[in-house]
Amino acid sequence: MTQISNNSKPRPRFQIYLPALLALLLIFLSSGCGPDGGMENKKGRAPLVEAEEAVSKDITRSIELVGTVEAARTARIASPAQGPVLECRVREGDIVEKDRTLLTIGRRKGAEERASAARKELARQREELGKIKKLVDSGAVPGERLDEARLRVAEARARLSDAVVQIEDYKVKAPWNGEISRVVISEGHFVSPREVLVEMFDPRSLVIRFAVPEKESMKVETGQEVTLSLDAYEGREFRAEIARVYPELDRRTRTRTVEAVPEAVIDMAPGMFARLEVPVEKAVGAVVVQAGAIVVTPQEKKTVFIVEDGKATRREVGTGIELGRMVQITSGVAAGDSVIVSGNRKLQDGARVRVISSERQRDR
Repeated sequence: MTQISNNSKPRPRFQIYLPALLALLLIFLSSGCGPDGGMENKKGRAPLVEAEEAVSKDITRSIELVGTVEAARTARIASPAQGPVLECRVREGDIVEKDRTLLTIGRRKGAEERASAARKELARQREELGKIKKLVDSGAVPGERLDEARLRVAEARARLSDAVVQIEDYKVKAPWNGEISRVVISEGHFVSPREVLVEMFDPRSLVIRFAVPEKESMKVETGQEVTLSLDAYEGREFRAEIARVYPELDRRTRTRTVEAVPEAVIDMAPGMFARLEVPVEKAVGAVVVQAGAIVVTPQEKKTVFIVEDGKATRREVGTGIELGRMVQITSGVAAGDSVIVSGNRKLQDGARVRVISSERQRDR
């Protein structure tokens, strides 16, 4: 029996599909599809572009900054004298009124010792005055010596009076209405003069303090409105007004400190984290187009294409505020001009185009 062998191998799949792929490629190229996204029909027909009218509207550029809730009015109350703390009447969070006694510093022992010394000195000066009076009466010394002795007695009497007044324990009082934020000492603590005892703030003086970069520092002013959000009130926004702009920049950070006050009453606490949206530029009645309309030439000039009588006319433009996908045009385009926003990357000045309205314009 004769056996017939079949040595032929199956062809790879790419060899089977290659002719079909080549055919599809030829169809694609002949259809006039370009890499710019605009579509050109057969026989050199004009490319398809999207256009929309330039509009006139108010446009504002804002910057996002962070800040902290701070008290503009604070007090660090220090000890006026040396002595032990006998009584502390306040704790953190206490609301106090002006002249309320916050704590008492004992100073009786030292004051009594000073008063005793002052009494002895007064007695000595009086005794000296008597001796000098006898000498003056006898003519042994001039009368001026008597006046000097009387002056020393008066001075010793004044020192004794001051010492007697200070025998009472010293009472530290609140300078104004406020809230206690920190108590540094406790009863029994021995304090020195000028040592900080209590810190307090005025809740009515709370502001949002933030820093503006030097580049934008001259674009903020008092009375300007800002948008405020606090992490403590997630998802909510508040209106605030700039109440103070510091006259100098921080030389280390090159920033300018600014304070804003909420327009409505908000329950805030010092140290809260705040976020602010601060407007720094505003153009009223500005001509605005989509950012995609701007074409930068090799000479780094900004241009746009305007559709006029079915042709793309190139215009050099000036730009201003950029806000998201929108750009202010300061020169070269007027409101109502039909501006090409897509399919403009490879256009030539004066080229014929076929126009469709942009999706954004159709949605208006």
